[in-house]
Amino acid sequence: MTDFEFILQLIDTERKQIKFAEKHVYFIEHPEKLEALWQVITSDLAHPYPEYAAWWWSHLGAKMPEKILKFQQEMILLCTTSKNQSVLQSVLKAMVDIQRPEENSDLWLENQIHIIEDDWYNVATKVYAAYNLAKWKKEYPELMHEIAELLALKVEKGATPALKMAHKNFLRMVNTTSKRNRK
Repeated sequence: MTDFEFILQLIDTERKQIKFAEKHVYFIEHPEKLEALWQVITSDLAHPYPEYAAWWWSHLGAKMPEKILKFQQEMILLCTTSKNQSVLQSVLKAMVDIQRPEENSDLWLENQIHIIEDDWYNVATKVYAAYNLAKWKKEYPELMHEIAELLALKVEKGATPALKMAHKNFLRMVNTTSKRNRK
């Protein structure tokens, strides 16, 4: 059995278990399986395989950022091409926990801004895009103000509580205020 097939079997056997969420620990103990996990995430398999694999991936950014960092360029590519919101959300969450990209940074920044602007993306995906952008506050302080304004505009248009909280967190993260919030 290949590692790829093993991951599929793991998803099949674990997805209905109460402790599914804890299964990401397996990959901490077996980092040699990360490549196969990434292959499942980027596969064109039907639901639930890429989504569940990505969900585990989302927890690995905080637990083993140095290992996930090795996939950074692949994650950037996926985030600029994938239309699977569940996968995007999970990969963006993992990206929050690792250092910001130096290579392809323009593409990355542009993509994260696009995610926030485009109403097609779900709220959680927008939230993680905003948190990823906050990492650039020293290099692009003027951009942080623009992102703060964009988020404020989204909130004014009737955002969900999650996006309202993301806006507040973003302001705190970049230590700035939005003109709309200074009233």
